Parts: sequence; structure tokens; C-alpha cells
Amino acid sequence: MANTIKPSSPNALKIQNRFLQEVRIDFYYNLLSNLSLDALPIFAQAVSGSPASLHEYADHGIFGLIAPQIGDDGKVTYPFARLLERWKYIFSDTPDKPLSWREIARAIPHPSDEKLEKLDPRSQEYRDVCDVAMETKKKRLQEWRSGVSPQTDQLIGFVKNLVPEGLNGTPAWFIGDIAISWGRLIDGEMKASKPEDAAFPIEKGLLFRFEDVWEHYKGQAASMMAT
Repeated sequence: MANTIKPSSPNALKIQNRFLQEVRIDFYYNLLSNLSLDALPIFAQAVSGSPASLHEYADHGIFGLIAPQIGDDGKVTYPFARLLERWKYIFSDTPDKPLSWREIARAIPHPSDEKLEKLDPRSQEYRDVCDVAMETKKKRLQEWRSGVSPQTDQLIGFVKNLVPEGLNGTPAWFIGDIAISWGRLIDGEMKASKPEDAAFPIEKGLLFRFEDVWEHYKGQAASMMAT
């Protein structure tokens, strides 16, 4: 396509810029889709008792459930923020009652955690340290929900604290790590995309339409789920 645009065309460079970006995003999204197929058996096993979840995975893929979204106001909902929303339900002891944001925040690691383990929970010092740590954790959670990516050590500690005892936390860490990397990809592509240099806004492109790519993999995913 890019080679069919005459160099003399006023919009040639804009079309070429957007075309090359779309090709790049399409490549990444096909990689994600294939990775989703490879990981499906592991995630399917984790939700084997929930037909609704199995249907979700077949319909959207593992990563389609956390794909980035953009509102009419241009505000981006990042993959990790969407994953946090899902974890409220996934890691709740009561299926119909999701974890509160405060409970999610409590799982975020903090330097005071080791000190708290040594203090008497009935003491005033414990309450004071706990209150200060909790305020920091809530601010950190708000940052994560707004698009700031956790550091690797933060993610590892967070998953360790969040996943109920006895459950394998590796799938959660895996998808969390992918979500963070995806967020960085989004930031990079949006930063590289200047409206005046492209044929159409990035909001209208493939970056926020992962489902268009996954559509080509749905049949294979459904077959895998049926076996």
C-alpha cells in the first residue's frame, strides 16, 4: 500500500506513516494472539469449573479481556488497569462480591510491611505505621489505575500478597507482566504518533482494536476449549 502512493501526493507521507504503524501493531497483536492460544490450557484449567469464564477466553482470548480502551475524551484505560478490575472478582472468596479497592491496595508491598510483622497489632505504633503505609498504598493503586506501570518487584510482591494461599500465582504474574509491557507499547506508539503527521488519528487505528486481530483466532480457541 505504502508503495502505491505517489510521492507527489500531499498525503503520501501521512498515509505511509500510519500504514507502517498499523503493520507494526498488527505484528505485535498477532504475537499476543498466538501467545494467548499457547497459554489457554493453563488458564482454562484454572477456571475449569466456570463455563462462563471458558466462554470468555474463547470469545476474547486471555489478552482481549484486558485490551486497552479509549474514551471519547481521549482517556486511555490501560491493560493493567483492566486487569485490576478483573482481579477484584477473580481473587474474591465470594463470587458475587468483588474485593474492594481497599483490599486490593492492601496487597501492594510497602517498606513498612516487615516492621508491621514484628509489631503487636494491638499497639498504637502498629496502627500508626499501618495507617501511613495504607495511604501510600492507596496512592500507588490510584497511579496504577491511571496508567502508571508497577515495577517488576512491585508486581511480584503484589501478586504474592493478592493470590489466595494454596493457589498458583504464576498465571497472575504472567498476565500482569504482559499487561505492563502492553501499556508501555501503547505509550510508545501514542508518543510516536503525531496527529499532523498521520492520515487518521491513532484512536481510530488498530491500537485500540485488538478484537479485530483476535477474530482470526476465535475458532481455534473455541476448538481448544471444547476438547
